Amino acid sequence: MSKQMEYRKQIEVIESQLTKENKEYMGRINGYMMIASVFHRQEEAVTAQLLSIYQDVLEAQKDGLSASPLKKSPVTPTLIKKNRNSPE
Repeated sequence: MSKQMEYRKQIEVIESQLTKENKEYMGRINGYMMIASVFHRQEEAVTAQLLSIYQDVLEAQKDGLSASPLKKSPVTPTLIKKNRNSPE
């Protein structure tokens, strides 16, 4: 199994534990980042970053926090920009 598939399986496990609000928010982040990654041939790197974000959101959720404060965060555009500048 490829690393990307392992990351996707871990994301699925984490996603099943998220609240509806966090699941919807992370679904939008996931879609946005994966679409952008296809154009830059960075699917595995983006999937690894997504796994890290999902892990952070799950940990925050356990502390009673929601991903909604992240909506105004520049994190996602920064990650996409970083991937665009990565060598292939």
